[in-house]
Amino acid sequence: MFIQMEEISVMPTPAQIIDVVSLRFGISRKAVALYDRLLVVHGYRKISGRGRSAVTTFGDAAALIIAVAATPITGAALNIANFEAYAGLRAANLAAGDVGGWTTISSLVELHDGHTLHEVLTRILTRLYEGTLISDSTGQPLAKGKIPYQADVGVNFYAPYPRASVTIECKSDEGPNLTETVYYWAVGEHRDKYWEEDPIDFFQTRSFGLITLWSVVEAFFGSSARRDR
Repeated sequence: MFIQMEEISVMPTPAQIIDVVSLRFGISRKAVALYDRLLVVHGYRKISGRGRSAVTTFGDAAALIIAVAATPITGAALNIANFEAYAGLRAANLAAGDVGGWTTISSLVELHDGHTLHEVLTRILTRLYEGTLISDSTGQPLAKGKIPYQADVGVNFYAPYPRASVTIECKSDEGPNLTETVYYWAVGEHRDKYWEEDPIDFFQTRSFGLITLWSVVEAFFGSSARRDR
């Protein structure tokens, strides 16, 4: 699902998002551009113009982040299968062994049970842009365009078997502190399938957080973005 953007005065080009992702993940711009091209070829990003007239969406940006983070740190070359394996992971209720969703972070509760990893990253980018990912101590949205230091976002991609987790923590000196983690697994592979059928004890984890996501969001504000760091 690609969430529509509203009231966005500056829509970055795909090239601008490629630059940000290249910088934040420490991967060459040429390599990130190849990821982007794969997404276009396989229909995961629509071509919306050429050069400076091209625009991108939060869904496009989330897809590129997943494509980069889903590729093994070493080993296989770029391929769309890595993106597909992670983008389609679904929110899981591990205790019940079925699909689940967000129950504590109010800005994400509206996501349906069993939503995908791509959907939640798209929604997080959108809410960060709006200033509504978390609220201040009075329940009001945070200032638009200002990095929400009251929030802590952690995204983990696990390998070699595709699975992921997203953790959001809301910290406040005046209000309640909220923390929630949602796990994303392949359909039909909830609970401990891998341990039951073919136990392994080797894992890789690729992680990123608020700074990476906010750097992407800043591109949607253009030069007017405030960097209160």
